[in-house]
Amino acid sequence: MLGIPRFSIILIGAILIAVLGARPYASSWNDGGRLATVEALVDQHTFAIDNSIFVNVPEQPGLDPYGRDVPSTGGTLDKMLINGHFYSHESPVGALYMAGVYWVAQKLTGLTAAQQPHAFVYLMTVASTGLAYVISVICIWFMARRIGLPEDTSFLVTVSFGLATLAPVYSRQVNSQMLALGIVAAIFLLVTSKQVRPVLLGLLVGMTYAIDMGLGPVLIIAVLLYCLFKWRDLKSPLLCVLGMLPFALLHHWFNYSIGGTIGPAGANAQYFSYPGSAFSAENMTGVLFRGSVRDLTEWSLGLLVGSRGFLLYNLPLLLLPFGVIGAWRKFPERRPELLFALLLCGGTWTLYSIAANTTGLSASIRWFVPLLAPAFFGLSVMLAARPGLLDQFKVLTAFGALLTAVLFWTGPWRNPDPTHFLVLLTLGLAAFAWSLWQRRATAAMNMPVAT
Repeated sequence: MLGIPRFSIILIGAILIAVLGARPYASSWNDGGRLATVEALVDQHTFAIDNSIFVNVPEQPGLDPYGRDVPSTGGTLDKMLINGHFYSHESPVGALYMAGVYWVAQKLTGLTAAQQPHAFVYLMTVASTGLAYVISVICIWFMARRIGLPEDTSFLVTVSFGLATLAPVYSRQVNSQMLALGIVAAIFLLVTSKQVRPVLLGLLVGMTYAIDMGLGPVLIIAVLLYCLFKWRDLKSPLLCVLGMLPFALLHHWFNYSIGGTIGPAGANAQYFSYPGSAFSAENMTGVLFRGSVRDLTEWSLGLLVGSRGFLLYNLPLLLLPFGVIGAWRKFPERRPELLFALLLCGGTWTLYSIAANTTGLSASIRWFVPLLAPAFFGLSVMLAARPGLLDQFKVLTAFGALLTAVLFWTGPWRNPDPTHFLVLLTLGLAAFAWSLWQRRATAAMNMPVAT
């Protein structure tokens, strides 16, 4: 590659995608609610978002909140009414980081969200989800190298993660799932090192918990089981818990200050009981599934392989079932990490299967975006164990990149054109099936004939 180090290509490419892909406007209630909190913290010195430009926006079909010719959100409805004031129902800790960036930018340049909304939103997007995307791509590269993959294969795995999954799509606008992906990718980079420090591991877990309250509890359980399985003592999980405490306590302190509850304020149906609310106990995430067993089965499977199923929007992940068992057998030293990845993915899927009944308007299942990190850890170990599957991985990556390009164009809060998506998906699955058949036929031809 013209003598350019592969890591340099990865780093420059990731930065360009983050910087050039970031949108300068809010296009959903989701990012609007988070941005409203950041604006309120710095400009009004409160978590209450009553006076935010992202809340008080008139409905203008065809225009965004700033008059741009894009779909309008009409102001965010991702908000709770508590003691007469509106608050975003997203975790406050992530907003604290972005508020710090905004405060510094305001002191240096005089930037204000009300007067320069495009610059404000662009800065917040690049500094949050854009940065998280770059960090996660870098972590995947070094993780693959630590696992022992050759440089060419590590490059392919990293490119697959960076171009053929939902990661670049969700880097375009503010959301907590991309922030969590950046931290979870760092966690899996850490656990592949020769010396894992439980306190540092706990600190990263605590950060994730404070940002994503859906993934966070599952991550805590999975990492504690990982500590027990890997070190076979009580000291390591206790040190891990010690590392979690700062961010976990910070989250609950702010959460209690705002909503008066220890649990997630956004799971309290009373806070959404106001005129014009878009949420109720029937469609809130965090309320146990109330349908039949059949409904639950269809819903849970649909999260993976339905019309918006996570696996179909991240085609490289379809290779996992073909090599996980081989990876488990060949690399017994990686079993604690493989078990950790499995518990995290399976536990998160189970949680949202029973605690949600609608995915909202987003590309695929946004809750699962952080799971790309453990999934690509599994893929990396699998390719190290079964390098013969590399051709199939290339096929899935190529068609996955085409799908991601379509999704990248529409952004994380819009569904792609169903015809284009279905055509690309069908071609990708057909090419993958053909590749598997060809591999099997070649293997059969090379088998020794009994005499």
